[in-house]
Amino acid sequence: MNRTIHQFHYTVSDHDAVGNHLRLIQRALRQEGIGGEIFACEDRTHGATVRRFVPGALSGADLVLVHHSQGNPALDRVLAENAPKALLYHNITPENFFRHDPYVAELSRLGRQQLHAFHGKVVAAFGDSRFNCAELRVMGFSHAEVFPLLDLDPTPAVPSPKVSGLRRLTFVGRIAHHKNQAFLVEVLAELERAFPGHYELWLAGKADPLYGTYLSLLAKARGVSEIVNCRSGMNETQLRALYASSHAFVCASLHEGFCVPLVEAMQAGLPVFALPTTGIRGTLGHSGIRMANRSPRDFAHTIHATLGEPEAVETTVQGQAAQLGELARWHNAARIRTLCASLMPGQAAPPTPEGYL
Repeated sequence: MNRTIHQFHYTVSDHDAVGNHLRLIQRALRQEGIGGEIFACEDRTHGATVRRFVPGALSGADLVLVHHSQGNPALDRVLAENAPKALLYHNITPENFFRHDPYVAELSRLGRQQLHAFHGKVVAAFGDSRFNCAELRVMGFSHAEVFPLLDLDPTPAVPSPKVSGLRRLTFVGRIAHHKNQAFLVEVLAELERAFPGHYELWLAGKADPLYGTYLSLLAKARGVSEIVNCRSGMNETQLRALYASSHAFVCASLHEGFCVPLVEAMQAGLPVFALPTTGIRGTLGHSGIRMANRSPRDFAHTIHATLGEPEAVETTVQGQAAQLGELARWHNAARIRTLCASLMPGQAAPPTPEGYL
């Protein structure tokens, strides 16, 4: 019997976390012979097959995965579709990070408010990290569990030999207030003050115009504008090359649901230095270098001390490899298939791995 699992997200774009997740799930299900399309109200992809949502488009499916990561003006129409539905929550950055942008702030406020609308309308609720599941439980979804965000290869790459020159510190993610790249600029300024000519900072991601301008002015004011490199629109090949040429991954985000670049950095064999906030705690587990305070000076000197000791770097990378193995127990294509199949009539729920929730 042919089975169909459709997916919906209000907006689908190229090279963003939700868009990548939609396509991963579709590929994983098709490997099991389960059909289904991706539906959206706004298609911002180039060449990807995304179908426009209209009333009735989802009806008759065996299951609809409703991805939720923003305010959704079409949510009532989606929840009215005649098909079993499951919520897949990707987290929503709190509105207080968007005081400079009332439109985005309102989308954030609406998205969190709309979580209440899923009660009684879905057969299951999932988050793509344990942090997101914890938020769902606070909202009354007591049985929320982790849904795989990645098909994770737990084997890290052998770090590439680094050419002589500046030590490259890298962060990948949208240049925006909640990603807190300003803190990383302050860290670089402390490094340049204490160890001049030793470090540079690379920031890969599309910039919020206002925050990007602020970051540029801050780097100039701190005297490090020549060693701060911002790059947007990098493709996967370019990102892999950036990781391979870097000496460390640095993360000071104030809000993350999961933070896929942390995993990418660990897979590249880079030591990770991070403020253990929000979803970062679950993604890193007990691995990486997790800073106990938010002092740029302490962060800078910890980076320098660690990178100066090859054994410390090796120990850090080994710990991260163990964490990749733990994450891979949850984040894999086989679990996507078994979780989705378990929501079909007559199917039993798959066993839940221990230790992550």
